[in-house]
This record gives sequence, structure tokens and C-alpha cells, in this order.
Amino acid sequence: PGMKDATRMPACYTYFSDESATMMTITESGLQIHRGTASVVRAKTERLSRELGENVPVMELTPEVIEKLIPVPWYSLSLFEDRARRVLAALSVFAALGVVLISVLIWFFAAMAMISTHAEIAQIKERSQNKSMQLMQNVQNLRASPMREQVAKFADLNDGLLTLNGFLEVYQISGGKLLWRAIIPANVTSNRISEIGGQTLDTGPQGVVIGNSREALSVKRSR
Repeated sequence: PGMKDATRMPACYTYFSDESATMMTITESGLQIHRGTASVVRAKTERLSRELGENVPVMELTPEVIEKLIPVPWYSLSLFEDRARRVLAALSVFAALGVVLISVLIWFFAAMAMISTHAEIAQIKERSQNKSMQLMQNVQNLRASPMREQVAKFADLNDGLLTLNGFLEVYQISGGKLLWRAIIPANVTSNRISEIGGQTLDTGPQGVVIGNSREALSVKRSR
């Protein structure tokens, strides 16, 4: 109904074959199909024609008439809905798989970033520990170095002379041997001279000459 070759409603279509016959009645309210023997279908057709009115066209479909009709594709709404549901279900499944895949990729990259961060932190800690150990080793080497010992001895001697109001005249290291000579006031006792590791060498107009060895007398004062 509604197509180019359709007859106005109400209408009746019949089709007769050797084995059976079919009648299709189309009205404003619906569509009816009857199937049976040729004699039964013809009688049914005549009765419906009288019930629906004299102007109801009755078209007998023969192979010649069918060939002239324009075929129109027929689509089942229920099949379309089933197909649409299957398509939507498939799309939902693929969307869920896509979300899962994206989640797995995000988790993977996050895990790799955490592993890389931990590795960098471990390397930084290792470098820091190595630097600390190296610094401590340098400090130990500096503490054990002969130069530091000589600097410490010089500082101790200088502090001791300051307490005696004396001044250092010669301080020399030659061949690994230390020689020093100083001048202090005459009123300083021998005990205080021994405390700073010295001995009385000579007496001069400036005061008492002391040193750690008599060889220090022969060392010339540098200018």
C-alpha cells in the first residue's frame, strides 16, 4: 500500500496455483491473508467483495501481472531492531575493550615511570654515598698527612710562645728534621720552656734564646 502499483484501499488480491490459492485483503484497518484450495478462495473472495462493497477491486495476480509490478525491498522492523541491538552490543564490547586497553597502557607507562624514578633515586643515593665516602677518605688523608702534622705543631709552638711573651725567630724543616729557635723574656722558668718542647740555648741582649736543638743556633734567620 502506498507504492506506485498499489490499488486504492480497500482492495483484494488473489493468486491461484495448481496446488493452492491465496487471497490478500487490504483495508484501512489492516491486512488479512487466506490460504486454501482454489474453490474455497474464490468463494471467500466473492463474499468479501460483497461485504466491502461493489467498488472493491479484485486483482488476480498471474505471472504476467507479477512481471509488470515494480519490486520493492521489504524490511522487517524486528529484524532491523535485532540487527541494531547486535551492532550496539558489538560496539559496546569494542568500546569496553578499548577502555581496558587504554587503562592497561596507562598502568604500564606509570609502572615504567615509577621503576625509572626508583632507579634514578637509587643511582643518586649511590653517588651521594660514594661522594661522602670519598670526602671522608680525603679528610682522613688530610688528617694523616705530614703537612697537617707540621701545621699543627707550628700552631701549638706559636700558641706556647705567645703565652710566654716570646716570638719565633726560626722555623725550618730540612731533610724531614724540624729546627726552631725563639727568643723569650729572661724571667721565664725552665719548666715552661720544657712544656713547649724547647731548651735554653743562649742568652742575648733581647732575652733568652731557646730552641728544640742546639743545631738551631746555626740556622740563619730568613728575611
